[in-house]
Amino acid sequence: MRNILYLFLSLSILPAAASPQSIGVHYGMGGIGGHYHDSGNDLFIGLQLDYSLRLSTHYTIEGGILATGSLPFMTLLTEGILSLIEPSYSLKIADFNSYYLGAKADYNLLTFWNIYLHGGFGYAKVSEYSPEIQSNGDHHYNKANSYSGIHPYIGVGTEIRPYSSLGFSLDLRYDDLPHGYKGTALLFGLNFHF
Repeated sequence: MRNILYLFLSLSILPAAASPQSIGVHYGMGGIGGHYHDSGNDLFIGLQLDYSLRLSTHYTIEGGILATGSLPFMTLLTEGILSLIEPSYSLKIADFNSYYLGAKADYNLLTFWNIYLHGGFGYAKVSEYSPEIQSNGDHHYNKANSYSGIHPYIGVGTEIRPYSSLGFSLDLRYDDLPHGYKGTALLFGLNFHF
């Protein structure tokens, strides 16, 4: 009976040792732009939540969501500067949400510090907003267009793990979004490993 208990405990610990998991919360800033002449261009704040499952020493699969939103201060500043140059200028802004699934390869520089490259595919929804001038002259943004589809992403980053269950990361991510949009984000993260 005692041997069966040891065997059960050994087998229950083995999956955790062979495939550690992590949950990450990342926050940062970035930019979105399109190559069409009437595309929205904007700076954004991004929040990313992800789950990772380690397959081997250097390879991980990941999945999550990256949600972005416009930076109102930067939009107003850009509008103010451009209205001095061309008073009738109308600034269109955009943001996106992406649900993604991919893979990550990492390399340990030190026992507590690694660098990584990751990429995969996601399903994104890009939303464009156009200004509507109110009767008092203020701008109010209304949703003008929405585009969705499958898109690739790629990123590079580094993680410092001062504790075995906690890591801090810095990630640069590029998303090739639907309707000719491109998104680039610099994200700071907190990763919980278990």
